[in-house]
This record gives sequence, structure tokens and C-alpha cells, in this order.
Amino acid sequence: MQAQRRTLLVGIGATIVGLGTGSTVLANQHTGSDDGASSADDAGSGTDIELPREYHAHLEGEPHGIETDAIGEARFEVNEDGTEATYEVTVEGLCNVTQAHIHLGAEGEDGPVVVWLYPEGGTEPKLVDGPFSGTLAEGSITAEDLVGDWEGADFADAVGTFEEEGAYVNVHTEQYPEGEIRGQILPPHE
Repeated sequence: MQAQRRTLLVGIGATIVGLGTGSTVLANQHTGSDDGASSADDAGSGTDIELPREYHAHLEGEPHGIETDAIGEARFEVNEDGTEATYEVTVEGLCNVTQAHIHLGAEGEDGPVVVWLYPEGGTEPKLVDGPFSGTLAEGSITAEDLVGDWEGADFADAVGTFEEEGAYVNVHTEQYPEGEIRGQILPPHE
């Protein structure tokens, strides 16, 4: 087995196993056998995820009746070994932006903050005074950047949540402190 190819098994009993050639495979794993053994064949979703992999979120009016013309996009690219994601959040038509995060939660549900996107590495809001269109935030996320319910988690768990559409990006403004635009983080096929 070559060390360049790895399988990241996400979920209960996450382990890293060497496989063979150039890219990484991420599998949502469950324990389906009585002996407790696990393999990529036991993947909860039934499919392996080739890395590097890109995820995206289309941001528009928050689902709580906020009427806004503002829009945005968030893009994430998980690296080959599944330990880091680079990201960029672009917005159009916002005013007085204060913060942007990744939250846990299915579409239409609210959830806790698990990653700060703007300000990068922040834990407190930072006002972008006045109208703003353009790149709000860009950087990278590793396990050290995970907060709240994800604090101390393996980064592969975060990637598994992206794959399951269980997280969203929310951009907050002074006018809408709970969030003005939001979008579910989706895998490439969505």
C-alpha cells in the first residue's frame, strides 16, 4: 500500500487507512457488522468521496422572512488529505456587514456557529461600514478553526457534514443581526 492514498472514515470510530494511488477517498462510515470491523464498503452514504473536492453555497435572503436584494456565493475546496479547506465568500448588495459563519443545520433550520469565516479567525463581529459588494472573506479552515459543537472534532467530520448538506453559511449585518443572506453548503452534484 502506498502512503499517498488514504481513506478517511468519518463517523463512529474514525480511522485513517492507506490505500494505494494519488487521491484521497472520504467515506461516511457506520459499523454494519457484528464484529465491529469497518471498511469503505460500509459507508453510510454508500459512496466514497474523492478528494480534493469542492463545495458551494448560493447565498440569498435568510429563510426567516427577510426581504433583501443581496446575494452571495461561498466556495470551499477540501485538500487531498482532507485536513484543510480553502474558502472564499463573495457578496453583492450588502450594507454594514458584521460577521459570516458556517452554522450546523439542515436547510431552513437554525443551528450553532461552528466556523468563523469573517472576520477570519475572529470571535467577535467586525463592521464593514456602509455598502459592500465583493470578496468578504477568504482563507483556510483546519481542525484548529472549528468552534462550538465542532471544537476538538476531526476535520473529516466537518467534511462529512458538508457532504450530507448539514451545514450552511450565514452572513450577518447590523440591520439583520441573525443573518441577512444564507445558503446551504452543497456537494458538487447539487
